[in-house]
Amino acid sequence: LINLKDNFKFSDQAFMMVTYYLYSKIGNDKESDDYKNFSLEIFNMFVNYKYELYSLSFDECVKILFCFNLMYNYSSINECTDMIIDLCDLCIEKFNSKNHYASCIDYTALLAICLNDSYKITKIDSFLEVSKSILQEFKKMYDEKNNIFIKPLKNEAKKNKKEIKYSCTEIALFFLAVLILDEDMGNNIFNKITLSNMYKKIIIDSSIICSFPEAPTLDEIERYRKLSLLS
Repeated sequence: LINLKDNFKFSDQAFMMVTYYLYSKIGNDKESDDYKNFSLEIFNMFVNYKYELYSLSFDECVKILFCFNLMYNYSSINECTDMIIDLCDLCIEKFNSKNHYASCIDYTALLAICLNDSYKITKIDSFLEVSKSILQEFKKMYDEKNNIFIKPLKNEAKKNKKEIKYSCTEIALFFLAVLILDEDMGNNIFNKITLSNMYKKIIIDSSIICSFPEAPTLDEIERYRKLSLLS
């Protein structure tokens, strides 16, 4: 049985491409070449149907860019670079066409991380500049007094609301973008004390930490996995 209402997603194919290629490298079995060949078939599909990506949503394009950065880092395939350049330009164009700080801060943060990685691959300065500008906007959103970031609201009617809801992906990706980019760029936009306070407030003190399993008790075998009797 299949769900006929499910639409084909290019981003799902992109994640499969990366996953199969990575497995072909670490599998070391007789099927490894098959996984690699299937991954490259998906890769060629993206190359041949590149223009189909132009009509995709902003978040779909960012996820595909994320996958191609990973694919390049795992494979060093030269053709990846051309795809990364096109995808970066596409993502930046879609990003500039709408206020994504208010509509999807999680994918805005992921875009900043991806553009920073893409700059390392392509050495195209404009990608790094956009990434820096996003980081600067994140700095403006952050309230150092209360150690929280204030998410922009989509319209005036919602500004009267006292409560702003944050998803776990928004919290995690906002912090990851700040942590990764600030370190890579060496700008010290967020100093170490601020980063530490930010981690305690928006990660530790938020409810998302509750989703982690509790540590095994002293009498549980799981607690001693990969340990030895050596002192």
